[in-house]
Amino acid sequence: MKVLLIRDSLLSSKQSSSLRKMDVDLQTIQVDDFMNFQNSSETFDFELIIGATELRDLEFAKYPQLKYLQIISAGYDYLKINKVFDRGIKLFNASGVYSIPIAEWVIGLILADYKKLEYFYNNHIANKWIPMCKLKELTGKKVLIFGTGSIGSEIAKRLNIFQCIIDGVNTNGRNVDFFNDCYKLENAITIINNYDVIVFALPSNKRTIKYVDKDFLKNLTSETIVINVGRGDLINEMDLINYSNQSKNNVRFYLDVVNDEPLDKEDKLWKCKNIFITPHNSFSSDLHRERLQSLIFENITSIINKSKLRNEVKGE
Repeated sequence: MKVLLIRDSLLSSKQSSSLRKMDVDLQTIQVDDFMNFQNSSETFDFELIIGATELRDLEFAKYPQLKYLQIISAGYDYLKINKVFDRGIKLFNASGVYSIPIAEWVIGLILADYKKLEYFYNNHIANKWIPMCKLKELTGKKVLIFGTGSIGSEIAKRLNIFQCIIDGVNTNGRNVDFFNDCYKLENAITIINNYDVIVFALPSNKRTIKYVDKDFLKNLTSETIVINVGRGDLINEMDLINYSNQSKNNVRFYLDVVNDEPLDKEDKLWKCKNIFITPHNSFSSDLHRERLQSLIFENITSIINKSKLRNEVKGE
């Protein structure tokens, strides 16, 4: 079997050696070389391609033997998904690989906010000893998590330890472990004013794009924390900018994703009060690469052994 890896380190040297002993032909190229590689005059006989956002430009006619696509992200909205399924190509994502570090990131943001760490850090820099008594604890706080999949569940699992009241939102309101109650996405706007913390871990689709708009924002309660670790196109950014500049509420927004990444240094979001932006970094940890390599190695060996693969994405 011939496999194209777009990036170094998608497999460990030990894993690569093991696969080659199973007659797997591995070829590795860098992301920056992908377009030139693909634009050559020849066609390729890879059965499996492993990559990420560069695959939005995949020229399917170049790969007549292609049977499998393994992406290294959980989201796959950047793919020409209809072409993938129309050609009978099986698609697999990296769901679960990044869920733990993202969940820890969300917990860290909430605690940093509630414990006023920025305030104490600024005082430390200024050599000021000024106590702060207006701190909060997580005990008993109500949290609404949009997205009850792998990321949302890992967040809920950890917040349960803090004795929070945790509800979820998904497409049909189905019950999910670690959540007290779950609600339909289409109805959730009517209940958001009941929560202290709102977390978004949603994929991008026709139901979620610009879901957070002026109508959503006006229903938020003062002091609410809003965290987005899902997709940037969830938020109508102009509506958010207007809300941030005009609202007297003390709603705080923590955005690890935005519409256009990287965010232009002149973008108005940088200047908005109560908006804290990070560069799509919540997934990173000292263990996520090992998890990704294990997933890729397991799926390649499953193809060879004709056994079930992990994380198959099904067409609608």
